[in-house]
Amino acid sequence: MIHLCLALISLCSTPADLWDQGLSEFRAGANARANEVAARQHFCSAAQYFADLRILGANSASLHRNEGKARILSGDVAGAILAFQRGLANDPNDADLQKGLAYARSQVDYISNDDRQRFTPRPSGMASVRRALARFGVLVLAVWTIVSLIMISRWLVSGRSGQLWFGIAFLAVAFLWSRAIHWATTSTRDAESLAVVTTPTFLREGNGNSFPERISSKLPAGVEVRICNRQDGWRQVQLSDGTIGWLPATSVDVP
Repeated sequence: MIHLCLALISLCSTPADLWDQGLSEFRAGANARANEVAARQHFCSAAQYFADLRILGANSASLHRNEGKARILSGDVAGAILAFQRGLANDPNDADLQKGLAYARSQVDYISNDDRQRFTPRPSGMASVRRALARFGVLVLAVWTIVSLIMISRWLVSGRSGQLWFGIAFLAVAFLWSRAIHWATTSTRDAESLAVVTTPTFLREGNGNSFPERISSKLPAGVEVRICNRQDGWRQVQLSDGTIGWLPATSVDVP
């Protein structure tokens, strides 16, 4: 009923209203921390307002950061990880998003420390480089190409060999830069296969409940996986330790 009311309110709200309502609910949750149940309800409402704003097309690091914080405080660890991942796709160097993701990962309810070590993703030092290249690489490539064409045009007019060599050097740099962009965009497309387990679920050896369990215990909500294949309402996924198995499509969500 609460979610239905929020949905009806959202339909009549402007983006600015949703933002203000989300912040208001977040502050109400912070003020109600002495009452855990009431606080979580406020944080849940705040997360829903921020999510509605996102669904309307808003996409900023601050929006995803606020949604992630509201979700972690409401007890929705998987939703928080998804929100922080969305934010980092928008701004990979945001320190608050990085800290939020690390904290959310620490709250995943693994049954043992061994599972936490196995299934928690390792930080990738190249991730921010890839995202930056994918986002700004084409602009830099255009600059290199324009400079090289200008130098070659000047050589055609003046006949000075130095300008020709500079033009060729800039073209070579532009070519190498284009290869870097290709590497970055390919890596970014690979990153789009990221998904998060939203419901504790058994990982199975095949795409059906009749297949044996790949791991003896359920994967807890919040485990991050890579989608390898999609088939008949199931997703073949790879865990951080390389384990591959199948999960129901309804048990995973993507950022």
